[in-house]
Amino acid sequence: MRKKKLLLFLTNFICLLGFSQTVDFKYSTITGLFCHPQKIKFTQNCTGNPIRYIWNFGNGQGGTNTEENITYAIPGTYIVQLIAIYENDAISIKKSIVINRTPVVLLSADRSILCLPGTVLFTTTGSPFITSYEWDFGDGTPILVTGSGSTSHTYTGYNIFTARVKAKTAFGCYTTDTHVINISRISISGNVMPPDGCIPVNALLTITAGLQAGDSIRNITWHFSDGSPDVNNITNPINHTYNITTPIVNAGVVVTTASGCSNQYTFPGFGYGTPPFGTEAKTQSGRDTFCASEKIDMVAVAINADKYKWDFGDGSYSTAIDSTIAHKYASLGLKHVVVTPYFNNCPGQKDSFDIFIQGVIAVYNISNTCTQKNKFSFINNSSGHIDHFEWLFSDTPGIIDSTNFSVIHTFPLFGAYDVKLFLIDSLTGCRDSLVSPIAMAGPVFNRSKDNVCKDSLIIYRVSNTYPPGYDFEYEFHVNGQVVNNGADSVLNLIASDFGSFFEYVVIKDARPGTCSDSLYLLQNVNVGGPFVDFSIPSQLCGDTSMKIINNSLPHFPQDIITFWHWDFGDNKTDSIKDPAPHVYVTTDTFTVSLIVEDINGCKQKSTRSIIILPYPSINTFPQEDTICLRDTAVLRAYSVDTIMWFPNTNINCTSCDTVKVFPNITTKYIARAINTSGCKSYDTSLVRVYLPFKVKVIPADTAICPGQAVNYDLDQTGITRWSPATYLNHPTVKNPQARPPSSTNYMVTVSDSLSCFVDTAFAVLKLHDPPIVDAGPDKILPYNTTFTMNPVYSSDITSFLWNTSANLSCLTCPNPDGIALQKKEYRIEVMNKEGCKSADSLTVFIRCFQAYLLMPNSFTPNNDGKNDYFYPITRGYRNVKVFTIFNRMGNKVFERYNFDPNIPAMGWDGSVKGSHKGSTEVFTWFLEAKCETGELYSTKGTVILIR
Repeated sequence: MRKKKLLLFLTNFICLLGFSQTVDFKYSTITGLFCHPQKIKFTQNCTGNPIRYIWNFGNGQGGTNTEENITYAIPGTYIVQLIAIYENDAISIKKSIVINRTPVVLLSADRSILCLPGTVLFTTTGSPFITSYEWDFGDGTPILVTGSGSTSHTYTGYNIFTARVKAKTAFGCYTTDTHVINISRISISGNVMPPDGCIPVNALLTITAGLQAGDSIRNITWHFSDGSPDVNNITNPINHTYNITTPIVNAGVVVTTASGCSNQYTFPGFGYGTPPFGTEAKTQSGRDTFCASEKIDMVAVAINADKYKWDFGDGSYSTAIDSTIAHKYASLGLKHVVVTPYFNNCPGQKDSFDIFIQGVIAVYNISNTCTQKNKFSFINNSSGHIDHFEWLFSDTPGIIDSTNFSVIHTFPLFGAYDVKLFLIDSLTGCRDSLVSPIAMAGPVFNRSKDNVCKDSLIIYRVSNTYPPGYDFEYEFHVNGQVVNNGADSVLNLIASDFGSFFEYVVIKDARPGTCSDSLYLLQNVNVGGPFVDFSIPSQLCGDTSMKIINNSLPHFPQDIITFWHWDFGDNKTDSIKDPAPHVYVTTDTFTVSLIVEDINGCKQKSTRSIIILPYPSINTFPQEDTICLRDTAVLRAYSVDTIMWFPNTNINCTSCDTVKVFPNITTKYIARAINTSGCKSYDTSLVRVYLPFKVKVIPADTAICPGQAVNYDLDQTGITRWSPATYLNHPTVKNPQARPPSSTNYMVTVSDSLSCFVDTAFAVLKLHDPPIVDAGPDKILPYNTTFTMNPVYSSDITSFLWNTSANLSCLTCPNPDGIALQKKEYRIEVMNKEGCKSADSLTVFIRCFQAYLLMPNSFTPNNDGKNDYFYPITRGYRNVKVFTIFNRMGNKVFERYNFDPNIPAMGWDGSVKGSHKGSTEVFTWFLEAKCETGELYSTKGTVILIR
């Protein structure tokens, strides 16, 4: 009850000061409607600067941000609660939100494809709570609004139109659907068979028309484009006899359907002909016998022919639109040549002739061996009556081999050469020859590097290559790959795999029977560099240390890694092999990358991703509370996630958001929130428990001398009241200071802040009597006279102490003797057996006489440190009131007021108007001084200033 009264008082006090806190929130949608599925924007509108927010949206979702966007998938009424958490309180508000049903609508039409503009009936089916329909027919006509789910619309043109209906409810919720209306003429395609041939041709004309369902062809107008009248019928296909040879380019149809639709179609051009005649074919030279080495020109002519088909009598054929053609035979003997002329693919009269191919045909095969690549075999497969043959090799000019029908020849190791076989038939005089190029080279295979970093460029090159144009291809076997590089002898390759590779290239000759070159590199290529690999968790809760395990190492052990660069994706980097665990301060997905470089400068990079998950939000109230022993405290935890309280003793529920605790001692109760990701957050409420206590005063009983103070302290803390409060510096603290003028009995009462328990303690403070001392009256004595101190003392004094030893015979004696040499205050301090002290003082004054005021009669201000100033020397004088000096003309040359005597710097330095120049001179002075006893004395005289 005492705690509740205190809280009520504090609440009223805060309200009176104007520190009110209100909780509110706004919600809105982009469209202003609340229809399912609906995304709603919630924004807090609280006052008083909350430190955290807890949202409960009534659909199983929650949030902790100042602004949340929540989608409601199901219509209904939802209670949304916002809890605003302040430094010392939590306030909530609830609002009801209605999510209305969104309708369902389906649009259909009585017909979707039209071949003519016309009227379409639209019909909808959908939710029974639709109240209005907005119709957009897609043809630019105004929007139509109706209360009915069906309507008709007349389209006036050809096109593809998208009709749209928007169905709305009384709450403004709506949905749309569309339907496509295609208004286009009927489609027609067709063909003519045969499209060519000899007239008369009974052609079959066929069309295909794309009709709507239920429609049919009412009429087809056939236009044959040959001068014959058009035919109207529904026959399809139709036969028509063409008997003209002019091209048919405008044949077509017009199709009309039963629904009134129509369209026209033109067949692709076709044509017919008559057989060409008057055919004549022959060799252009008129000869009928030829050597096999000759290319024979032939000619054919026919009336009305537009092309010729040739049968050369050797199994080969050709078609030409020109009347001439050339052909070379690859075999000997009689050849029967036949020519057929055509007009629009109508064959005409054939003609033929015979020719005889004689002489010789040069043919040979080429081969070599891999053991001696420059040694070639030439196998002579020539045909005909060979009377004479000659082998000629360009590397041995002038040397002819006419002995060996097939030959073996060794070429130089390097160079490009020709081999030629020349044949003669002496009976016919025919000759033939065959020339083949032979290339020889000493190719060398090399690479740009023997050691290469992975993923970097390495260049492979074949030098001393075969000349271009000899059909050699390069097949590289490098870096664990096979690359067919065609005719290019240079290969640029990215070394994509770690390892040590045996490499070679195969240079292939395109001619069969010849040996390929295989070139090997004696030393393997080493593809090295660092192997980059590290592991991190795939996800972590925020503020949790991300541990990194670095498994990176060089592929070749000797390639020491010299450089590490970590990028944690949050603008933080590191440059050591094993970085310290990393902490992300925001929730997001981060990409962690590692770049590694070895001693050879080889670099590799690897990346990993980590998701930093948010921690749940949790706040406990109150943060601190105080109760009496055996009382109960109510604790609240605010979170959208699962709650658990620790410890589980003296608490009525460990999984509730609001709990009752009744600890026997001061206890920290910890509330833990855990979200679906397993991330945990904690907040603490400290419950202080007031226990019974006994108060002890330190010191409890003590005695002091008058004027001294006692510093009290209590062994308990609480609401403290000392009595009497007089002579205490702070009567409500646990450690006040007491300085009473007499003996006093103190009582102190201590209670806890809730007045659960109270205790009282006492302290007795006794004051000792002080010693008594009277130093006596002040003394006025002539200079250098003796005196004796005669203070009056009480009988309890145990020690004496005078404040100074100046001119006294003893410091610890009760009655010391002294000599009056100067004005002096003497103080006597005494102490009794209780250690209490008292003190008194007197002053010894020097009686003031004219003789005690001394002035020199001359001085020498020559700055030698001796007698440089003219100043008063006194005893018993307190102050010089006036000191004035005049020259012999009566003019004042120096004046000073109110200064202490016996100080040279206060006197005259002999300067006149700032100058020290001049001769020895007599000056007059005047002085007025005040005695220590207060009397004034004045005097005057002269002084000689000696230069």
